[in-house]
Amino acid sequence: MKYFSFLILAILVGCSAPRIKEDDSFLSDQLQEYEIQDVLIKTRDGALISGMVARKKGDTTPRPVILQYTIYVRDTGRDIESIKRSVDNGYVGMIGYTRGKRFSPDEINPYEHDANDVYDVIAWSVEQEWSDGRIGMYGGSYNGFTQWAATKQCTLH
Repeated sequence: MKYFSFLILAILVGCSAPRIKEDDSFLSDQLQEYEIQDVLIKTRDGALISGMVARKKGDTTPRPVILQYTIYVRDTGRDIESIKRSVDNGYVGMIGYTRGKRFSPDEINPYEHDANDVYDVIAWSVEQEWSDGRIGMYGGSYNGFTQWAATKQCTLH
């Protein structure tokens, strides 16, 4: 029985390999329309926030930024698709990850620093040449909390 299961698996993997290659090619072609940039944003207290920014390749027009700020580090392809949707609707797409997530070397402390960190990510975004100074945020769950935290922090400054 084990041999039979192995044989079925080998056949399925063999049949799907060309399709996987086609999917990779499709993704690669799709990404050619976009400029996807990994960024590390330094906060006022010296932490590093990892993020991704997406724009249409060759577009130099400053645009509003749609920011997701999250603790959820999903697979990169899914996050890229999400920020590409923002770009397709006329925005700069951006994801910021809670300190300690993705490429951030800092310790993960959920809810502890998000208000200041989101504020610093917004301040950084506003200063970029691709930003027209308007920042919107969206998402539920932890992402929704970060929106509230950012709003509360922004009213203090």
